[in-house]
Amino acid sequence: MNDDEVAALIDDHYIADAQTLAADAEANLLKLAELRNRLTPAQSTRWTEIKAAYCRTQALGGADDDPLTHAIGAIGLLADRIGAIETAIRAVESEPRAG
Repeated sequence: MNDDEVAALIDDHYIADAQTLAADAEANLLKLAELRNRLTPAQSTRWTEIKAAYCRTQALGGADDDPLTHAIGAIGLLADRIGAIETAIRAVESEPRAG
């Protein structure tokens, strides 16, 4: 077997195992692909989305947290988004203008 065949065999094995798992199977497979440097561009995009969703959930507080914790987390996320907008605006303003 060459390296590609071995890698495909490992991929198939873990995909088959993941089909028996309930929660987080997709995330686990994507993390495995990342660790093995085998993420496709589409998988990389999806993995980034999953990690961002996890970070949002953590920032907003888990299901067991009280409403005040959720509100504070939401305000923190809003502040982060506003900061990202400010950074984008400053980057555009600092670009040299044509003409």
